[in-house]
Amino acid sequence: MKKVIIAEKPSVAKNIADAFNIKIRRNGYFEGDDYLITWAFGHLLQLYDAKDYDENMKSWRLEKFPFIPEKFEYKVKNDGIDKSSIDKGAEKQINLIKSLIDRDDVDGIISATDYDREVMLT
Repeated sequence: MKKVIIAEKPSVAKNIADAFNIKIRRNGYFEGDDYLITWAFGHLLQLYDAKDYDENMKSWRLEKFPFIPEKFEYKVKNDGIDKSSIDKGAEKQINLIKSLIDRDDVDGIISATDYDREVMLT
């Protein structure tokens, strides 16, 4: 069985692959006998905006705050230029990571990302 290693960015994934002497590079990941190494290139997800929980939060009014959802939800991050659409690169990488994790020959996940507040939230 293989483990999926998720690195912070492509260069770190390459360093990990080199450390394990993994030479096979596929589209978005490296593949060895024991490990599949991919990356997250920073933030792929973001918290829902208040308007994602409640349409009434589209307009900003002081009397509507504080707004604290019962359960915090995540979504693929917004495009940097067009905030109304999702970041296609982030969506592609999320789907790739999910497909690696869902493979029949995978039995574990290793996070090789920075340990920040985001890691504590998940």
